[in-house]
Amino acid sequence: MLEMTSESQTEAQVIEACQRGDMEALRVLFDRYKDRIFSIAHYVSQDEASAQDITQEIFIKLFRQIGQYRGDARFTTWLYRLVVNTCRDEARNTRRFLPISEAAASSLPAESTLEEHYLQCEISKQVRTAVMKLKLKFRLPMLLRHLEGLSYDEIAAVLGLRSGTVASRLNRGRALLARDLRHLRDSIHPGK
Repeated sequence: MLEMTSESQTEAQVIEACQRGDMEALRVLFDRYKDRIFSIAHYVSQDEASAQDITQEIFIKLFRQIGQYRGDARFTTWLYRLVVNTCRDEARNTRRFLPISEAAASSLPAESTLEEHYLQCEISKQVRTAVMKLKLKFRLPMLLRHLEGLSYDEIAAVLGLRSGTVASRLNRGRALLARDLRHLRDSIHPGK
């Protein structure tokens, strides 16, 4: 068993240990990626309980399928592919899209007024709702690009698409969001 308590363990060492069946190595991968995976699953499923189930399922699949990872691509690309496929399966199986729940209210900074805070929360809610209304083929590239910061090539590898298709879907997704959120721009900047 590889000692996994140290932050000095490289990702390659952790993956190799996980491939040998080391449960501590799986815990390290879980700690490193659970929040990212949950975030994507939550945006796709639009339900916190489903996102938790999907996250758990992904780590079960990860442990079962880690032996298939050969290092040909970055580990995160391989992992995101697993996440996207699991989320797609869940969307196909459930065919339910529930409204996104409100995140817990954060504490107000001293300089903010209650009205500014409310306005910002309302704008965030409307943006999240608009993103959730996007078809999965537009939503997934948007999430991978803007939440995870993946490049077009990385998104293409995760989704099994060409880079040009990724660019097209991102542009279409942005156009749909701009259309759906036009009322926000008009209310914030009247006359533009």
